[in-house]
Amino acid sequence: MSVDTCILRMMNEREELTAIIEQAVAPARPLTHDEMHAKIERGFLQSERGEVVDGEMFADSLLAELDDLVRKRRAG
Repeated sequence: MSVDTCILRMMNEREELTAIIEQAVAPARPLTHDEMHAKIERGFLQSERGEVVDGEMFADSLLAELDDLVRKRRAG
């Protein structure tokens, strides 16, 4: 692979990652006090029932979802 091809590939991947991040953040808005309270309460109740997710498993799942998004964008 030539240096030019490698640089172009890296630039495209960076643009794709930036788009994914922007898309993920775009709908985010600050939560109201009531929404925060409800989320905390839901999480607490889930942990009481043993409905917890290992941090490493969550990160692996998130990365897999991002990989799928990148593959779909490349496929057009």
